[in-house]
Amino acid sequence: MRWLTLAVAVAATVTQVTAKAVFAHFMIGNTENYTTSDWLDDMRQAKKAHIDAFALNMAHGEETNEKSLAAAFSAAASEGMQLFFSFDYAGNGPWPKQTVIEYIAKYGSSSAYFHHNGRPFVSTFEGPDQADDWIDIKSQTSCFFMPDWSSLGAKKAMAAGGGVADGLFSWAAWAWGDWDMYTYTDASYAQYMNGKPYMMPVSPWFYTNLPGYNKNWLWRGDRAWGDRWIQAQWWQPEFIQIISWNDYGESHYIGPVRKHAMGAFDIGRAPYNYATLPHDGWRDILPFVIDMYKNNVATIDHERLVTWYTLVDPTRCNHNGTVANTASQLQQEFEPEEVMDNKIHFAALLKGKPDKVLCDVGGSITTGKFYQGPDNDGTGMYLGECDKEGGTGIVRVIVTRGQTTITVFGDAISSDCSRWNGFTNYNAHVASGFSTAVVNAQAADISQAVCVNGTGMHVVKDLCEFTCSLGYCPQTACVCTRLGKQPTLPKASGVQGHPIGNLDASVSGLCSFACSYGKCSDFGKYCSTTKMPLNVRPQSLFEPLYCDAGLARDGQEYFNELCGFTCKHGYCPIRRCICSVGWGFANILDPFETSTAKPLSGVEDYGLCSFACQRGFCPNDVCFENGEFDDWWLWGEHYNPIEDIYIDDEDIDRLDCDPAQAPRTLDDLAKSAETLSTPSQCWDRWAMEILIKTLLGIGSEYQESLKGYDKLFSTYEKYIRESVGPQLEHFAHPGNMKSPGLKYFDCVVSINGKKYRDKQDCQYIVLERLPVDNWHIDYTLRDAEGFFAEVDEKLGIAKEWITFGEWALEKQCDDSMYG
Repeated sequence: MRWLTLAVAVAATVTQVTAKAVFAHFMIGNTENYTTSDWLDDMRQAKKAHIDAFALNMAHGEETNEKSLAAAFSAAASEGMQLFFSFDYAGNGPWPKQTVIEYIAKYGSSSAYFHHNGRPFVSTFEGPDQADDWIDIKSQTSCFFMPDWSSLGAKKAMAAGGGVADGLFSWAAWAWGDWDMYTYTDASYAQYMNGKPYMMPVSPWFYTNLPGYNKNWLWRGDRAWGDRWIQAQWWQPEFIQIISWNDYGESHYIGPVRKHAMGAFDIGRAPYNYATLPHDGWRDILPFVIDMYKNNVATIDHERLVTWYTLVDPTRCNHNGTVANTASQLQQEFEPEEVMDNKIHFAALLKGKPDKVLCDVGGSITTGKFYQGPDNDGTGMYLGECDKEGGTGIVRVIVTRGQTTITVFGDAISSDCSRWNGFTNYNAHVASGFSTAVVNAQAADISQAVCVNGTGMHVVKDLCEFTCSLGYCPQTACVCTRLGKQPTLPKASGVQGHPIGNLDASVSGLCSFACSYGKCSDFGKYCSTTKMPLNVRPQSLFEPLYCDAGLARDGQEYFNELCGFTCKHGYCPIRRCICSVGWGFANILDPFETSTAKPLSGVEDYGLCSFACQRGFCPNDVCFENGEFDDWWLWGEHYNPIEDIYIDDEDIDRLDCDPAQAPRTLDDLAKSAETLSTPSQCWDRWAMEILIKTLLGIGSEYQESLKGYDKLFSTYEKYIRESVGPQLEHFAHPGNMKSPGLKYFDCVVSINGKKYRDKQDCQYIVLERLPVDNWHIDYTLRDAEGFFAEVDEKLGIAKEWITFGEWALEKQCDDSMYG
């Protein structure tokens, strides 16, 4: 097995790369009202954080471009900062080729312009359809071209424009769902770039609510800021780009909050300004982590503490339609509270292992934990978190190490929703502090370090945790969480392990290592000593979960056909549809039709018509081209098909209803509506009067029927009680997405006695898709008030008649899953 030991050294040792650099994404569009002092301050703060250059994001045609570029290059030259262009092809459409050439020619020779190997460095935000333009642009400017064409994926991006890109930048800086940040997307770039330079994205947070840009989602950022810098030290890319310096509209800014730079909130029609919270503390760790990435060593001058958290419980205020993940990128969507862990997070730069961390929220004190730190508890960055425990009030985080105590005060956590117009602000508040004592402690050199702690997606998690702990942590399959000295390997047994049949060749090295240096039987769900035929997958084993089927949510049946089609192809917005999840296979269908179809005015479809009609499925009673629906709409112009009501926007002076024309029965009203002999604004009024009269009559009949009521009521009551069980079974049936009661429960799925994930919405569990028959689901009633209220309203079942317990389902065989 000597060859295997050699493979460990090659795969896990930190690669040495020269001329590494760190950039920050900078939005020129937010600088319309910048002053000279703003520009100078940004340059100084960035240099202090050890950032090498700003990537100047510019949308075509922005009025502020010319003025701001001149000011930016002047300030950069005076402060010794560098800049380069990142042409934004998504904001205002494609850039004309000649305009790009002229900008590079004008500024590319500036002493403040960043060069790589003597060539002006140029990037983009998207724009793959204009890839061929860059053949001429490069020819005329000699630029080093490193675009972000993430919408294509690494393989197609490398081929675009005949391979015109000199390297690639990935925009995939945020975690999927409730997962931590992984490096599988980074691995996909390494697989297809053939040694060309890679620019790795690093970002602390993501929340946007800008309906003017069709944006209203978040990605989990809880642990991302610290975890991603550890991954950068392990991965050692040629470049890193921090997203962002000043993109306030997406909440990932690390620069100063400038109130006069918030134009995006007006243009994007934000319901409130959620970017007033400071993020400066995130910069405090940058000199250390950037030096570690660049030089493999770094020094701590003062011990520091940075903490971040949300100021309102995510379930307490109005979410304003915000979702976690976004269907616009073919991701399965979740409710925000299913994804965010709602904790107080912190990163500490310390000389050694801390003794204790305490979090005080309004006088309620909890003990925190550090979940990550340097090898052998030495000098470096320690990452941790505290539970909020539902507390409110001023936040205080205290870290002690020996005689050193660092205390950081943060803004109060509150249950008051009025601060942000009644909405939940999912942005983070960041606070920081440091010890005044000078320590000048140097972290251990990682130039020869290997991974000594790691993890992976659920399909290989346990396997990666074992192999990474012994120094074998292949970047294609695992994610490193700590670097250190190569551990002493146990004696190899020589047992050859192989992946089981439902995995693929990407797990071969892990099984070979695990079965030789551990017990193969411990990894039976991954590996076998028998070599099996392996699946050939159209996509990576490490792809996230995709929607591959779906249906409309309760009350949204109007969208049934659309949800059925769009969810099948990964587009399944949670506010209209229920997603059925597949494992790692996206049934992607690229658009092939030109369509501007939309639903009726006032009906929000969350992009369903646009997505479906561009892919050849366009139900003409739901989606209408150019807003023209008069020929199809037989119910009148004020009809809302979702609520099945009429919303009349007639002038108030025309809303009079003549009582002499009032119909006497609902049948008469229906006939008058068909013939339009009764004005539509009167329909609700006459219907209400007819119903009131009918109900009053029923009341009289009921009182009359009570006379002479006998003692047989107890028999009737017994019958009713016995019918409760079947009704509840239909109301909250496990695995039935149409069961309305499931939305009130959180579910934890266990497979072979091990949790599949911490929790998820019970509506999204499809029993037939569970991979084995030995599974167990724990249901936790999340919203008892809502559950019992709907049961009472729809089924007439009193709360006192309902109990909870175990429920065993009959075993069903379905070999089709295993092909």
